[in-house]
Amino acid sequence: MSQSQAPEFLQIQEQELQSLLERISPLIDEEDFSLIEKIINALGLFNDLLQDKSISISRLRTMIFGPHTEKTRKILKMGSDKTKGYKDSQLPKDKPKGHGRNGANDYPGAQIVSVKHPKLKAQDTCPKCNEGKLAKLKETGKVIRISAQPFLPATLYKPEKLRCNLCGELFRAPLPEHVGPDKYEPGVSSMLGLLHYGNGMPFYRLAKLQENLGVPMPASTQYEQIEKLAVIAKPVFDHLIIEAAQAELFYNDDTNMRVLELKAQKREAGSKRRSQRAPTNRNLYHRNHRLHSKTSNRHLLHRKPSCRRTPQ
Repeated sequence: MSQSQAPEFLQIQEQELQSLLERISPLIDEEDFSLIEKIINALGLFNDLLQDKSISISRLRTMIFGPHTEKTRKILKMGSDKTKGYKDSQLPKDKPKGHGRNGANDYPGAQIVSVKHPKLKAQDTCPKCNEGKLAKLKETGKVIRISAQPFLPATLYKPEKLRCNLCGELFRAPLPEHVGPDKYEPGVSSMLGLLHYGNGMPFYRLAKLQENLGVPMPASTQYEQIEKLAVIAKPVFDHLIIEAAQAELFYNDDTNMRVLELKAQKREAGSKRRSQRAPTNRNLYHRNHRLHSKTSNRHLLHRKPSCRRTPQ
């Protein structure tokens, strides 16, 4: 048939197609009949899709010819015979429930609060059937609620005061046992260290945030609290220096970041010394950012036993 001749379209009802299948069923093989039946059903489905105005051309093309990409998760289906011979890593994975949300077990730092039933307890009669006994289950319910608070929340205690109207003796209510004598709890220094040195939170930015939230924490106070923690951790730091000095090979990585303060001093002094660069030593040691990596290595070599070979 030439391209200029248009095909002839027939208007056939679904009942007529079913009658046709019943007539030809005893005349041909079972396999041939199954193939013809699938072709007729596919034509009927295709005709219904064309009548549906809400379907798009791209979706119709994908349904007929399949997806453009040949990824395993789009071609194969889990549990079908076609997946045999493929490794587990090549098979498509079912989408996990929750759509990426964190479950109750993903909050190990959450505060745990046990909630008792207000009316029922173990060994009580079942209020529904009035015959059985209630038993306490080992697995409790899990409900997560997340609240907002400042990085460093504060608690204001107001102990009651009583004065004798005769002798004038003053009696003050004691604070709870968990309240320590210091204004700042020990965990404040650790949190400030994590925020500033672990996550890059500047002192002034945290001070502004805390002030806006009604719990002021000046930058100077933050530094004082971290300094207290640094004194405690200094023995560990000194031991790490000794361990680093035992290395056979030192790595230095001086970046191109200029120290503006040193650059201004050099301009004022008119010195022709080489410009200092802020070190980011991979040997985990630089005591002062003003020191060049070569100077930092000298400090390490002083901690190295003389019997050991000097690292390269």
